[in-house]
Amino acid sequence: MLVLVMCVAFAMLAALIWTPAKPRSLATVCFALINAVVLILCGLLILRQWLDMPSLEAAVIYHLRVGMEQAGYADFWREIAAIAAYLMMVLACLALPLLRLLPAMPKPGGNRLAVALMAAAMLLGPGHSSYSSSNMTAASQAVLFETFRDQYVSVTKLPAVETPKSLIYLYLESLERTYFNEAIFPGLVPNLKRLEAAGLSFAHVKETPYTNWTIAGMVATQCGVPLLLPESDYGQEAHYGNAMGGISAFMPNANCLGDLLKTADYQLHYLGGASLKFAGKGNFYLTHGFDETIGIDELADQMTGQECTNAWGLCDDELFHMAERRLLELRSMPDPYALVMLTLDTHAPRGMKSRTCGPLQYADGDNPILNAVHCTDLLVGQLVDRLTEQGYLRDAVLIVASDHLSNRNTATDLMNRGWRQNLFFALGDDIPANRVQVNVEKVDLAPVVLNLLGYDVPRLGFGISPVNGVNEIVPANPQIDWDQVTNSSQLSRFLWSFPDLTGEVALVANGKELQIDDTSLSLPTLILLGDDLRIASIHPEIYSATKSAQTLLDRPGSQRFIWADRCGALAGIMDAAQQPDEGQCLLYGALAGERLFINVLQPDTAVESGVLLARLAAATGPLSSDTEQRRRAALAAHLTD
Repeated sequence: MLVLVMCVAFAMLAALIWTPAKPRSLATVCFALINAVVLILCGLLILRQWLDMPSLEAAVIYHLRVGMEQAGYADFWREIAAIAAYLMMVLACLALPLLRLLPAMPKPGGNRLAVALMAAAMLLGPGHSSYSSSNMTAASQAVLFETFRDQYVSVTKLPAVETPKSLIYLYLESLERTYFNEAIFPGLVPNLKRLEAAGLSFAHVKETPYTNWTIAGMVATQCGVPLLLPESDYGQEAHYGNAMGGISAFMPNANCLGDLLKTADYQLHYLGGASLKFAGKGNFYLTHGFDETIGIDELADQMTGQECTNAWGLCDDELFHMAERRLLELRSMPDPYALVMLTLDTHAPRGMKSRTCGPLQYADGDNPILNAVHCTDLLVGQLVDRLTEQGYLRDAVLIVASDHLSNRNTATDLMNRGWRQNLFFALGDDIPANRVQVNVEKVDLAPVVLNLLGYDVPRLGFGISPVNGVNEIVPANPQIDWDQVTNSSQLSRFLWSFPDLTGEVALVANGKELQIDDTSLSLPTLILLGDDLRIASIHPEIYSATKSAQTLLDRPGSQRFIWADRCGALAGIMDAAQQPDEGQCLLYGALAGERLFINVLQPDTAVESGVLLARLAAATGPLSSDTEQRRRAALAAHLTD
């Protein structure tokens, strides 16, 4: 962190002492812009370290693309204010050298020193850190894909068992094993420690890339894969993500716990206190076999307005009351069930205690996140004790796990004194107490859960279970190069299974979705195609911070695309002779192509894929720079409308 602070200090000092050599100095403009970029990159690196989130870029871009709807912004007002202040400082450092071009401004001198300071800042910040990009060729991507296809195990059906066990899976938001360290946090989680001692616990669960935010942690622990999203075809790392909340299927080619348990006739339910729209959680569970998904919006009819809520949604005590009612219903059914839950009270940076905990506090009560953890520990202990007394654990396995390591919170400096590990332990009447000391990764927990339910499934996705039976522990799994996994665009496309343009493209009867084969896409949506005219990425605008026009502006003029939107919204980009202004339109071609093609979509008609492909095949020739510039200007105007 000190190195990055020095980076910022050097860049600021460089801006203070720079002097224009001439009244109209191109060198001054270049210096100011480069220095501002250095400051922004150093700021991003500081933010990544401050939030304790190595995969910050992937998580942030994922949420920006998929959606931040109903996120708990109020919890982060201090951080938002600090970022705003930093950006104002960057603007000041950008403006100061430029203002010195005015005759009346003082000229402090020292340009050589200013350049030296800026160069030092670049070395300390962006040059010292890894802003890596994936520039893999198609051939190397193909080899990499085949390598991981060999390591990736797809399980499609569970073996039969005589008496299948039910599953209660409790994800504790950011409540990692580090809180169990008595040397750092004496007496913080006595109930969780008591429960863990009675079950099968995993002491060394590592956090791997692209598993370190909530939906990514759920995907890893249920599907055995990190949350990969398709990349663009331009050798750039990750436009991690498309707005996957607007696509009808969430990573459909991954076989997850829900898919497998559904083949064994389980009743599958998800219950969480936050919005299902946030990060696409609802879409994930519905894609993978769940019968019912419930978030705070779905609970509205059951709420009186007196319930305890926080910035993210429903408090943990309210969630647990509803979970017990749901478990009572599920237990009365003849089929086995799985209930997955996610708590909220221990969300970084400060957390919030449930009302049931009253005056309960940890130590002197000065640390809010520790108060919240202490409260959730009490609530989880009470819930599990009630379930045990009522006999649930005779025929069900209860999993208690963190969804990911905590981002920066009010106890991070204390937590960093210990070994940061995820939490995972299992309880059940026939699960003997045991402590697994081998190193495992979050993807390994997916087959572990199936093993605990009685199914002989040693591998799932990239996960390899270290549990053979319950008592015998096998060696840790072979190491996987996760940097290579996350750079494999072919692997991510395989998991997401984008549709092929082989049938028809049609407007769904509701007029709000585009149908391609079996996939529905919320409108407006932008589809980018690869050189082989297969779908490379999909960008629905719903829940997204990036508009289709901006996505297209960021691509070269030869990029072939299909854009579905209101005809009126596309009018400025169409050629002069193509000006329908009502209904939904399909615009396709390339910005630099001689012609863009247009079809007006009606709910009772469809566009043949063969027609689309024939036109798209010729869309990039001949190219016209004048035409491209006109269309880009129209796109830029579209963004300001």
